Amino acid sequence: FTECVIATQNESAKITMSVADQINNLADNIWVAFGSDPQGVEQSVLLTQEYGWNWVNPPKSLLPDINDPYSLEKRFGKDAWKQCLINKGVI
Repeated sequence: FTECVIATQNESAKITMSVADQINNLADNIWVAFGSDPQGVEQSVLLTQEYGWNWVNPPKSLLPDINDPYSLEKRFGKDAWKQCLINKGVI
């Protein structure tokens, strides 16, 4: 339901330039989805600055219990992440 969203299991894993080039070849409008904790936000901002991508995270107001799309949907149901993307203007 969105053009291209990247969600990794480990935010500390570095996305290399060669991987970024491959991703850029797949889509024009790229969104990174990490957790909303400090590490997730920091990595989201770094990728935005480095590759010109966009980023979206679950609302910080839900911390500490809800940090990522999985915990958001586990708590609020299967459409919660989709609604978050709509609220943030991704879709």
